[in-house]
Amino acid sequence: MRKKQKTISKTKIEQQCLSLWSLCVRTRDRVCRVCGSDYRLQGHHIRSRSNKATFLDLENGMAVCARCHIIQKFNPERFQDTILSVIGDEEYQRLKVKSQRIWKPTVKDLLMMKDSLKLSLKMLESEYGKSDAKILEECGL
Repeated sequence: MRKKQKTISKTKIEQQCLSLWSLCVRTRDRVCRVCGSDYRLQGHHIRSRSNKATFLDLENGMAVCARCHIIQKFNPERFQDTILSVIGDEEYQRLKVKSQRIWKPTVKDLLMMKDSLKLSLKMLESEYGKSDAKILEECGL
């Protein structure tokens, strides 16, 4: 009799990838790229995470503190201007073009991305210092 393999849903794998992505971005940046604070850092997608071509791309992310991130919710236009002042229009336009590609990741693609993000995290930790183990636990990693 064959043993049933445990399958993880595509949504669950995406969530794990996004958690790893955020952790990589925060490990790399260490402080809010807007104000320099290290208060409750969050990973922010420069181009929306609905753009699957760049939703797990570390270049499409920056660490922002909770206070600066809240601006995005209440005044998105002002936040967009802030992002442009931080990364520059040329980089934003490059990400915009890259994000407009159509890509529908499969479970296999996501599992490969998850492995790639884990490797990136190890490299970033060796360069910038360890990530919070508690956060890794919360991510189910």
